Amino acid sequence: EIPEHSVSAEAGKWICQLMTEAGLTKSNSEARRLIQGGAVERDGEKIKDPQLKFDLTEGAEFILKAGKKKFAKVKVMS
Repeated sequence: EIPEHSVSAEAGKWICQLMTEAGLTKSNSEARRLIQGGAVERDGEKIKDPQLKFDLTEGAEFILKAGKKKFAKVKVMS
C-alpha cells in the first residue's frame, strides 16, 4: 500500500519541495542529497537534476520513490 499525497496544480514545482511536502524527506537539502546520490525516481525513471521543476497539471498522478523504502503516490488536484 502506497501512501497518497494530494497537491494543487502548479507550474514549475521544484522537485525537492514536492518531496518534502509528500513526506519523503524532512528537508529540501535531504531531497537534494538523495537526488544527487541517484536514489530518486518518478514512475521508475531516475531523476538526476536536483533543480528539476515539474508542471503539475490537474488530474495527473505519479509515484515518487526516495531511496529503497519510501514511496508516495502524488495526485494533482485543482
